[in-house]
Amino acid sequence: MKKNNGKNMLGKVNEVKYKEPARMQPPVFPLGMRFGFAKNMCILDFLDQQNDGGGRYCFYSVAITKEYAEEMIKNLSKFIESQGD
Repeated sequence: MKKNNGKNMLGKVNEVKYKEPARMQPPVFPLGMRFGFAKNMCILDFLDQQNDGGGRYCFYSVAITKEYAEEMIKNLSKFIESQGD
C-alpha cells in the first residue's frame, strides 16, 4: 500500500458526497471551550494553547441562536447515546 503522507488530504476534505456542502478546512480539535450569552444568542469560543507556553487563546468563535442550540443538543445527544460506555 502506497503512503501519501497526507498529500491528498485537501482533496478528501473538499470531496462532496450526497450534495452536502464541501468542508473547506479540515476539522480541528479545540483544547477548551468558553460560552457567552447575549439576548437570544450564545457565543461559543474554541480555545487552544500557545506553543510557546504563552497561555490560551480563542482561535474561532461561533454565534448561535436558541434554535441552533436545541438542534445541537439533539444531535450531540444522539452521538453520546450511540457511543455506549
